[in-house]
Amino acid sequence: MTAAMILVNWKPMDVGCLAEGPRKPLPQRPPGCCLNSRAAYAHRPSRPRPPTPTPITSPVMKRKFREARLRLMRKIKLAAGDTGRIHVSVQCARGPSEPETQSRGVQAAAQTDLSPGYFSKPLEAVVKCKTGLDADTQVTYGDLLDFETEVAPLAKALADVVLEQAVGAVTYEDDAAALRREQAVYVAKRRAERIELDRLNRLEAVRRRCGLRALALAERAAPGPTFRAIHARALADHYMAGLRAEALGQLQASGYLTADDQLAGWMQDRFRGYSVRRDRNDVRLDEIVHDVIANRPQTYRRLEKRHPRFKDAPPEIVPDVTFSDAILSDENAFERPADDNGDDDDVDDNFR
Repeated sequence: MTAAMILVNWKPMDVGCLAEGPRKPLPQRPPGCCLNSRAAYAHRPSRPRPPTPTPITSPVMKRKFREARLRLMRKIKLAAGDTGRIHVSVQCARGPSEPETQSRGVQAAAQTDLSPGYFSKPLEAVVKCKTGLDADTQVTYGDLLDFETEVAPLAKALADVVLEQAVGAVTYEDDAAALRREQAVYVAKRRAERIELDRLNRLEAVRRRCGLRALALAERAAPGPTFRAIHARALADHYMAGLRAEALGQLQASGYLTADDQLAGWMQDRFRGYSVRRDRNDVRLDEIVHDVIANRPQTYRRLEKRHPRFKDAPPEIVPDVTFSDAILSDENAFERPADDNGDDDDVDDNFR
């Protein structure tokens, strides 16, 4: 029962937390069953009896009792003359009473007179004073609501929120449906790829087994090494063991093959021979140039003797000694032929 129902039925009760109920008496021992109480409980260790825990009220019940207490205090304050809503269910006196805080115009516009035929007893026995107002149908300004001011903004905001959530839910459902379709396509493709991969793996396994079986059959059918072949190979390995070393030694001794430890010396010898040949060629070239320059006066003298008109129109000078003659003959680089006319002294005179 709530606090309002308790007050209307004129049964004052405490609306606070429920008090602890009476404890049940402990069971008593029948008389004469055990004369010595110590002997009956001697085998049990003595221990203090734990206290009985207080009943714990649930949070829901606590909240309900707290709200009922607040409503009761609010109604008592309103009945005492405070401003605000006034309801006839709040009765603080011994008999029924009516609020008298409204103006006469409001009372005349909102109330109806009581008919004496409705009561079995005289009206004075029920109502202390006749005011012409009906307490059961009394409506005040505090009981009415302004729809445009109090309800319309809240309803509009609630409708906007509901519409926004509905649009979001529809959009989310569309996106979720599209994602589900894409996921289904991906799953189907992945399943097809796995099926194809399994098929290829099975084919590869069958092909590998067939190849291994064919190889085993071929090895089993092939003739193995005979005793003569094994004996011939052993003899060849025995007699040919030192042949390789001897052949390599002979090639190295004849100069056709150079060992790794002799490569540096061989390269030095080759470089030394190349340097000697280059120096000799340089000397030959110098000798050839010297011979050409030294033989030029002798060539002029021979041309003058053979051609008397050489002094007026000298012909083209062609030296007797050429580069090819000097290269083909090694003696030309070291020994020069003597002139038949004995004009060797003129050569020295030209270079002084």
